[in-house]
Amino acid sequence: MSDNRSHHQQVASLIAQDREINDLNIKDFRMKLELSLAKWERDGQLVRRAGWIAAAVTILGMFTILPLQAIPALRQNVVAHFVWCLAWFASLAIAGFFIVLYREKYAPAIKRARFDLQTTMIQEMQKQIEELRKQVELLGK
Repeated sequence: MSDNRSHHQQVASLIAQDREINDLNIKDFRMKLELSLAKWERDGQLVRRAGWIAAAVTILGMFTILPLQAIPALRQNVVAHFVWCLAWFASLAIAGFFIVLYREKYAPAIKRARFDLQTTMIQEMQKQIEELRKQVELLGK
């Protein structure tokens, strides 16, 4: 949480320092932020989807033990039970890996990229408002 606050403060201080950025630089910077956000969201969606698939395989794997228990020839087959346990635990570990990966890497990065983009857009709007005020003042005189 403190990392987010320090990042927010750093972005705010950089924007406060740079009042004289031209429109081309702001638009270029915003475009890069939009592309970065789109990449993080796309990659995050793939990781999230992989996690859901692994979780579904894990849940379905719980039901595959029933045929192993119902068929007498497979009930006493230790190798079949070992392979089933190994596959089930592997799918559980993979699902856990993707869930942790999304929560620890992609979710914070997406949140940060959205904040940076919103901050940039607000800065653009503030600059436009200042320009409009100047134009109104010139027209009013």
